[in-house]
Amino acid sequence: MTPHPKDSGAYVVRLERRQKKTVCSACDTTVSGFWDRRQHRVRDLDAGAVRIHLEFEYRRLDCPRCQAMKRETLSWLAQSARFTQRFEDRIGELCREMTVTRVAELNNLSWDQVWRMEKSYMRRLLERHPPSEHLRAIGVDEISVRKIHSYVIVVAVMDMWKAFTLKNAPGAQIVYDKFHVMRHLSDALDQVRRSSTSASMTKSASSSRASAIRCCPIKSTWISRVGGPCARC
Repeated sequence: MTPHPKDSGAYVVRLERRQKKTVCSACDTTVSGFWDRRQHRVRDLDAGAVRIHLEFEYRRLDCPRCQAMKRETLSWLAQSARFTQRFEDRIGELCREMTVTRVAELNNLSWDQVWRMEKSYMRRLLERHPPSEHLRAIGVDEISVRKIHSYVIVVAVMDMWKAFTLKNAPGAQIVYDKFHVMRHLSDALDQVRRSSTSASMTKSASSSRASAIRCCPIKSTWISRVGGPCARC
């Protein structure tokens, strides 16, 4: 294990190759040789606070079935060939709990990298858990992706709106997204703040009114109890 040449907080682990056969990434054809090879480096799961990269021999083969030059497939390597599969799965799991921006900050990644890994993670989940062929009802929501009214439709999402109730959809599972939770929390805090301010102002006005008395029976003049009579009296 050696320090990473471009990342001061990371180390590189060199892997020794023992498998002699090469498998095509497109059709899974196995050949006994390879066309060429090069050293390749990918990001792996962190070891505590230390970022880990793996360096290994990456091959290309002249696939007889595809009749083309193809990269080899490795079961532990993600489809992008820039990360290990387990690291990509971990990023996808984190995206279920946090925003893409926050996951990128915690893992020293760019927003685009995390976004692509999350999409790949979701595709694998759909492959393992395909939707039912007999859907009767779905929930639909939209998110803004750009300014000037550019939106993306999200299916199978239930919004925190009064129309979506268990009475109307008894078999649905309600999912509370963070945006609406924070919005309701902010509205509740504003309501408490307004109530407290109104009560404080009412109390202050009542106190000021009680500390004054009418001085002149003819002219509506108010003076403080401790200030003495007015000039007319």
